Amino acid sequence: MWIMFFIIIIIISLFINKFQTKWLGVEKKEKISETSGKNIDRWGRGLILLIFYVLFPM
Repeated sequence: MWIMFFIIIIIISLFINKFQTKWLGVEKKEKISETSGKNIDRWGRGLILLIFYVLFPM
């Protein structure tokens, strides 16, 4: 059951990614330069991951 859920989430995220890049004309950023913004980005991603793991029912 959980495996099917994750597969569906991955498919939906891939579709949203394609929708953004092709139809809306949104381009991905390839790299974030070595600035304080990169550190904030890393902390933000880590915080989101931590929240996901805490709220994820085991």
